[in-house]
Amino acid sequence: MIAFQNPTIKIVKDNAIEAFPRIILTNSHDGMNSFRFMIGIYRLVCSNGLIIADENLENLVIRHINYTFDDLRKLVAKTIEELPRYVEITNGMRTTELSKYAKYDFALKALKIRKNLPESEVLSISEATLQDLLTPTRKEDEGDSLWTVYNVLQEKLIKGGTSVETGKENKLRKMRPVKSFVRDLSVNHDLFDLAKTYLDVA
Repeated sequence: MIAFQNPTIKIVKDNAIEAFPRIILTNSHDGMNSFRFMIGIYRLVCSNGLIIADENLENLVIRHINYTFDDLRKLVAKTIEELPRYVEITNGMRTTELSKYAKYDFALKALKIRKNLPESEVLSISEATLQDLLTPTRKEDEGDSLWTVYNVLQEKLIKGGTSVETGKENKLRKMRPVKSFVRDLSVNHDLFDLAKTYLDVA
C-alpha cells in the first residue's frame, strides 16, 4: 500500500490545517491482484489515516496485463475527480449530530465490523464498553458530530487497546491493533459505508 499526498492540497478548519487528502494505491508483489485506487484522509491530530472507499470507487482498478501509462494516468485523474464529492460527504458528517442512542448503535455495528460479524449477529456488549469505544483519546475529538464519532471509532478499532467482551462467557479482552493492511482497508471500507447511513437518519 502506497499513499500519495500533495502538501499544497489540505483540509483547513479554524484557520489551521486539519488533514491532507491522499490517493491510496494498493498492489500485490506477485502481480496476481490489480492496481486499486482509493481516497484517503490523513488527520494530523492523531496521525491516523482514514481510507474512504465505497461503491463509487470499487471500479477504480487496473489489471497488470497490457496496461499503459495513459491508462494509469486516466485512472488517477478519475480518482482525483471523486475527491470533492467525498469532501462534501465529510462536511455533511461534521454538521450531523448523533443522539446517545445513535452513537451506541454506531459503536455496536462498528464493533461487528471489527470482529468480522454479520450485522444480524447478536452481540452482547455492555454499555460501559460502548462508552469506552466512544470516548475520545484527545480533546480535539470531543463532540457528538457524526464526523467526530466516526473518527474516534475508526481509531479505536484500528489501533486496538479497548477491552471488549469476547466469547460465550463475555470475558473482557483487549482488542489487538490491526496490522494487516488488507484487513485495515476492509475495516475502513465497511466503516465508511456504515457512517454514511447515519447521514439520513440522524
